[in-house]
Amino acid sequence: IDAIDEVIHFYVEQNLLEEFKSEIEFLAIEHIYISALVRLIRSCEKEQFRVIQKAFKERFPSYKKNKYIKSLERSRKLVFCMMNFKFYSLIRLLFYLKEKNK
Repeated sequence: IDAIDEVIHFYVEQNLLEEFKSEIEFLAIEHIYISALVRLIRSCEKEQFRVIQKAFKERFPSYKKNKYIKSLERSRKLVFCMMNFKFYSLIRLLFYLKEKNK
């Protein structure tokens, strides 16, 4: 969250936030919503998960409409959809099975 806040601050200072808002939002989707939150789901860090999820949604309330979501690779798009439907136990199970089959 701190890193994305720094990126946002930089673009605000440069008067470029509106021009690159979708790209910054997509960066946050990739690194916070998908990667970081999934790691927290897998580690059962419920309180930290709630804090980061809340901060993400406050900064990016329209993230589900981001035009770059269609460019996610299929597996990440699936995780994105499961996150939106709050299928956290299923995410944990899928990653458990994935690691078990390595």
